[in-house]
Amino acid sequence: MDAVGLWGQLEASDLVITGEGAYDASTLGGKVPAGVLTAARAVGVRTLVLCGRSELPSGEVEVRSLTERFGEERALGDPRRALEDLAAEVAEGVSSPG
Repeated sequence: MDAVGLWGQLEASDLVITGEGAYDASTLGGKVPAGVLTAARAVGVRTLVLCGRSELPSGEVEVRSLTERFGEERALGDPRRALEDLAAEVAEGVSSPG
């Protein structure tokens, strides 16, 4: 986090988006996304996880899953394009008023 100046970037942010192939118990066990989410919450920044699939219940973190949004066949068959489409949807939602 120090090497990339994460703390300063978080303080200047309204939203932090991180990603994970499978958002599951192992994610919270010390992987980079968990550290990013913890740091963002510490400074009060809204967080969002984009992932291939989510195995954790909804909680403090907003999660968008490729498999939930597009189905397993598309999410696994063309993950790059599915992620691009999901990210575009998220960006549209963030930039749209209300």
